[in-house]
Amino acid sequence: MAKITIPVVTPSLNELLNMNRHARTRLKKSYMAHIEGAVHDMKMTVNKLKRPKRRRLRIWSFRKRLLDPDNFIGGTKPLTDALKDLGLIWDDSTEYISFGAEQFPDKYDPRTEVFIEEIK
Repeated sequence: MAKITIPVVTPSLNELLNMNRHARTRLKKSYMAHIEGAVHDMKMTVNKLKRPKRRRLRIWSFRKRLLDPDNFIGGTKPLTDALKDLGLIWDDSTEYISFGAEQFPDKYDPRTEVFIEEIK
C-alpha cells in the first residue's frame, strides 16, 4: 500500500462548482505536482499502470471544519483525475477502483492523505 500526503485539503463541491475551468485545471495540476513529489520521495513504491488494473483508493481529509458528505465527496474529483492522469489509477470508474473517503477534524495540520493499493 502506498500513502501519499498532500499538504492541502480538497475544496468543497460548492467551491469547485464556483471555479472557472482554468482555476480547476490549475488545481488539478497542483495536485499532480504534490503527488509526483510524494511519489518521488517514496522512491516509486507506487507502480504506474501500463494496463487496466483494479485498485483500492482511500482519501482521508484532515480539515479545520468538516463538510457535509456529498459536498466533501464531490470536491475530491480533481484529485482522482490527477491520480488518473499520472497513471496511479487506470480510471475513476467503479470498474477500476474501490473508492472510499473520510474526513477528520484537525485544525492544526490540515492535509489530505491518499492510500492506493492493488486489489488482487
